[in-house]
Amino acid sequence: MKDNAPYHLERTVGNPMHIAYLFGVTDKAPLGAGLDKVFSKKGGAREVPVELVLLPLNDPLYTAWIPMGNIEKIWGFWETWYRRGPPGIDFYTLGSLKNMADLAAFWFIDPNDQRFFALLEENFHGFDDYDLIPVLIHQRQHLATALMTL
Repeated sequence: MKDNAPYHLERTVGNPMHIAYLFGVTDKAPLGAGLDKVFSKKGGAREVPVELVLLPLNDPLYTAWIPMGNIEKIWGFWETWYRRGPPGIDFYTLGSLKNMADLAAFWFIDPNDQRFFALLEENFHGFDDYDLIPVLIHQRQHLATALMTL
C-alpha cells in the first residue's frame, strides 16, 4: 500500500477454519471471505476516542446472536432472513476457547508459524468437529516464550 493512498483493503473471514487466508498463508479465498476498506487520514479517517470497559462474561453483548445490517430483499420487494451486516459478538463460539488464557493463546498467531497452521488444518474440521488441544498446547508455548522475552 502506498502511504498516501486514501484506503487499503484488509482480508476478513467469518469462519476460524479460514485463518490461513486471513493471515495471507494462502491466497485461495474461502466462501464467505471479504475485504474491509480501511481508510487513511488522507481518505478522511479520524481517531475515535474510546474508553475500554470490562464487561461480565455473561453480558448479552457476548452471549447473544444479534443480527445487524439492513435486511436483504429479493428484487427489492420481498424481505429475506439475510442481513447485510455481521452477527453480534458471540463470545462462546468455540467451547475450547471459553478460558480467557486459552482465547489469548489461540489468537496469538504468528503468520510465519507453519506449525500452527498445520495443527489447525489437522484438528479443526468444522464448528462441531474440532480438537483444539494440540493447537492450544502449541500456542500456549508460543505465547509463554514471547512473554518471557519481554
